Amino acid sequence: MSIFKVSAGIDATTRESLNKINPSTSPALYELSPEAARKVLDGLQGDKVAKLPAQIEDRKIPGGPKGDVKIRRQMGF
Repeated sequence: MSIFKVSAGIDATTRESLNKINPSTSPALYELSPEAARKVLDGLQGDKVAKLPAQIEDRKIPGGPKGDVKIRRQMGF
């Protein structure tokens, strides 16, 4: 049985994620073998995430100690 209680004040998406890794009928994540724990986390992180549109620009700017510095600028809409 888990020693942690998922608070009712947490938003629904976060609560659902926490319940996936902390169900009251399963052993705690730290009680699992490394392989079993990886499987739990892979399942949790495997959900598709809707990405908002963004403008992404890769640039180089002068001024680093060894020449140009690569940067990535991301601007959401």
